[in-house]
Amino acid sequence: MKHGDQNSRKPLVGDRFGCLGVRDREVRLDEDGKVRPDGGGMSVQPAVDAVPFMFAPRKYGYIIEGAAGDNRLSIWRLGNGSFKNGQIARLLLLRVTGPKHGLIEPETTMPLAEFQRALSDTQDRWEVVSWKS
Repeated sequence: MKHGDQNSRKPLVGDRFGCLGVRDREVRLDEDGKVRPDGGGMSVQPAVDAVPFMFAPRKYGYIIEGAAGDNRLSIWRLGNGSFKNGQIARLLLLRVTGPKHGLIEPETTMPLAEFQRALSDTQDRWEVVSWKS
């Protein structure tokens, strides 16, 4: 994700690639225009070396072979807990979709704007994973 600004220790919140949030195409809205659990969400990985090489910033090449992503991005982590299904924050669940991928989804059916707000409320909890300079 991008940094909020040049000196920020927080990720940039938004609905574009590289931001803390989701893009419209990453979620399925129901007939009422709401996001449901199991309806998509923000992609996450269980470890740095699980980040797909095409998204991993090149500066992480010492960890991720073939890292080819934009060096203006950083890899962030949210806590040190187990990578398993369950609540990770108020109104948010982690749904593990495979050994190297999961989705942060809404806990209950809610408007997309409320889901985005719940994701942005986690902004202070994310930490940048260090890289070798």
